[in-house]
Amino acid sequence: MSDIIVSSLAAQQRVIQTISNNVANASNTDYTEKNTAVVTNTIGGTSYGVTALPEVRNGDALRTEAVRVQSIEVSYLETLAASYSTIQRQMGQPGDQGALGSKMAALKTSLSTLEDAPATPGHQRGVLAKMEETVKYVNQLGKFFQDERFIAENGIQDSVDNVNRILTSLEDINGDIALADGRGGTTGSLQDKQDSLLKELSRYMDIQVLRRDNMALDVTTNTGQALLLRTGAQQLVFSKATSIGPTDTIATLGQISINGIDITGSISSGQIGAYLKARDVILPGMQAELDEFTEKFRDQMNAVHNQGSGFPIPAVLTGTRTFTTPGVTTMQMDGVVRIGIVDNTTGNYIAAPLDLDLTAGPQTINAVVAAINLFLGADGTAALNADDQLVLTATNANQGIALVSMTDPEAKELGSGLGFSHHFGLNDLFTTGTRFIQDGVAGIVGLTQSLDIRADIKATPEFLSRSMASTEPFVTHPNAIQPGDGRLITKMMAAFDESLAFATAGPMSGRSESLMSYANSIWHNAAVDAKNNQSLFDVQSTILADNETDLIARTRVNMQSQIAQLMEAQRIYAASSKMLQASKEMLQQLMSAI
Repeated sequence: MSDIIVSSLAAQQRVIQTISNNVANASNTDYTEKNTAVVTNTIGGTSYGVTALPEVRNGDALRTEAVRVQSIEVSYLETLAASYSTIQRQMGQPGDQGALGSKMAALKTSLSTLEDAPATPGHQRGVLAKMEETVKYVNQLGKFFQDERFIAENGIQDSVDNVNRILTSLEDINGDIALADGRGGTTGSLQDKQDSLLKELSRYMDIQVLRRDNMALDVTTNTGQALLLRTGAQQLVFSKATSIGPTDTIATLGQISINGIDITGSISSGQIGAYLKARDVILPGMQAELDEFTEKFRDQMNAVHNQGSGFPIPAVLTGTRTFTTPGVTTMQMDGVVRIGIVDNTTGNYIAAPLDLDLTAGPQTINAVVAAINLFLGADGTAALNADDQLVLTATNANQGIALVSMTDPEAKELGSGLGFSHHFGLNDLFTTGTRFIQDGVAGIVGLTQSLDIRADIKATPEFLSRSMASTEPFVTHPNAIQPGDGRLITKMMAAFDESLAFATAGPMSGRSESLMSYANSIWHNAAVDAKNNQSLFDVQSTILADNETDLIARTRVNMQSQIAQLMEAQRIYAASSKMLQASKEMLQQLMSAI
């Protein structure tokens, strides 16, 4: 009899201990409710005691897996949302002073002020200041894209480190489960840790999970590359780049591998997937859009600036285009261009200008240079420098060289479609290092970071083209430049609104629109992508929260139920204790009666 009572007490102690653990972990969302059942031992219909069965975990494998899979996508969208938010703050909004479109609008307004008073030094300096502000903004925005890519690179490294840590922990739990299973022990708490670590792992990358019969785990990537097997955990290897530039691509940046196998392309979700998309797709795409804008802005402004002159006129004009084979490369014009040396005191031609006619047929660059040099004589020189760029130099430092098309619209070089001065880059306003149209440089990647204003114009704002040299016959009109002539400024302002053919760049398809419109389109496309991502994140987060709430309701500790069970277990335990005490007293009385 006493053995039966003792077994009941032991069984109820096990039940109470399980309930106590449940109550203690009631607020732990990673803990699942455990239950310990008690069964009666019988032989031939006769009861001879009770036994507490092994602890059972109140898990829901299907819903737990659904929550884990959902968390992969939510983490991916959340990480992208943070990137988009940073981009939006940096780019501003149309109408904000910090937005590219607003910079362009401010520059155009400044030009309108100069148009009214082209000879006013303060207005000239004001325009240059706005130009420098725009250039610095474009430079900084390009640098920002690369800085953000490097931040993503660091994010990948941190995520890989966390993945390796989690895989090692899961490997340890696999060992503990195998040991507990071999001893006939319980594994419920170990499975709780598994689920928690799997959910954390899923924050970083998309994975597949397979459970063995003893509840130990095998984990692979979404494409089946082993991360954790019976043989142990595999460590991810990531070779983080030390810096990132605009020409860096996924082929030159850090890649993730396992045992020498590159798995970078197989990770498409979780934090790592989001960082990879930001690093390799979103930010390079925006860089490409800005490079496309920079190229069109540079060429559009230079096309106009090369049509005229400032006052005083520079004594030296150095081209930006390199001709590597000037004895072979040819050019031909569809009209006549005038080249003359101007006195910077009076604004008059010092002699009859050269009306260079290249319409008859193609001529080599060397032949064109020789013809100009022959005309200039003692008053100047035309030559190719060591970089094979055309340099026009007035002998007298108080004189300058003016170029103007004799026709309107401007006479163009047949191959490039550019005016004579622009074809050589003689009077460019904006420079991008060695980058020029058709200069043999493949692509325009990184153009944004090298945009600048020509150095001598920054130093001498009067060199900013505002007027156009006279096309009248020299004998009747020797005056070349009118300081109050603002025709070039009028043309430059119109260039902001002219429809241009923009090539496909990043996610933006090829289109025809103005510089102002394209500048705002860069922001608009990023804003649309950010909004769409945020909407997806909000939806998926809500679904995840609902699923987590449902899972908690099904698997976490139910306090009311636990209190009721605890009271019942204590009642049985107390009753068993009284029976054991009564049994002891009866035994004592029996012994006393003998």
